[in-house]
Amino acid sequence: MRHCCKTEAVADTTDLRAAVALGGRGVVATTSMIRDVHLAIARRAFGLTGAPARPAQLLHDGISKVVYGAVGGGARVAATATGVAVAARAAADPAYRPLSQRPRGNVAISALNGAWGDLLARTRSPLALGMTIRDGQQDVPVERVALSRHFPDATGDVAVFLHGLCESDVSWRLAAERHYQDRHSTHGSRLRADTGLTPVYLRYNTGLHISENGEHLDRLLADLVAQWPVPITR
Repeated sequence: MRHCCKTEAVADTTDLRAAVALGGRGVVATTSMIRDVHLAIARRAFGLTGAPARPAQLLHDGISKVVYGAVGGGARVAATATGVAVAARAAADPAYRPLSQRPRGNVAISALNGAWGDLLARTRSPLALGMTIRDGQQDVPVERVALSRHFPDATGDVAVFLHGLCESDVSWRLAAERHYQDRHSTHGSRLRADTGLTPVYLRYNTGLHISENGEHLDRLLADLVAQWPVPITR
């Protein structure tokens, strides 16, 4: 007799692991900066003392490098281990949502991409953002069926909103509740009410070179025009 066992779905938490590891990398970078400042000051002090202090300087520099190396290496190892543990725990939660798909995570990851986006993309980090159309907290595939579902009232008059450095698609509704008494109000929703156009919001890695983002935008707009549910007139 064969026995079947039910396999539980495991969430993809590589972004969470990468986020914790990146924090450790920041600690390592800070440690290296402090080490360099320390050694520079020490060299100046030993230089004023002259040749008699040379043996003490060599001993000091050797010990300092070992200590700072151990601190930095320990931070890197600790961050990696912590990332693995945290990610493993989160993976067991079927309701886990990637950091970039959460309201606060969206803002944080977008700011991170603005600062180190080229590095994240070059190292193929799961924290690197692609250029995507957004609806709420979701990426929308540039496919006719998906676009029809997310834009059921699509018109042929389309306005594409491209945010600035370190921002995200939610930047268009900042302070909306204070100014318009509606936290969901955006530039696009107000233009839609006034003119009937359809607003489309993008999110992208603002840390990439302008030419790279220009190429990504060119391809996305071409696909958007081809896949839009109704003929685009403007």
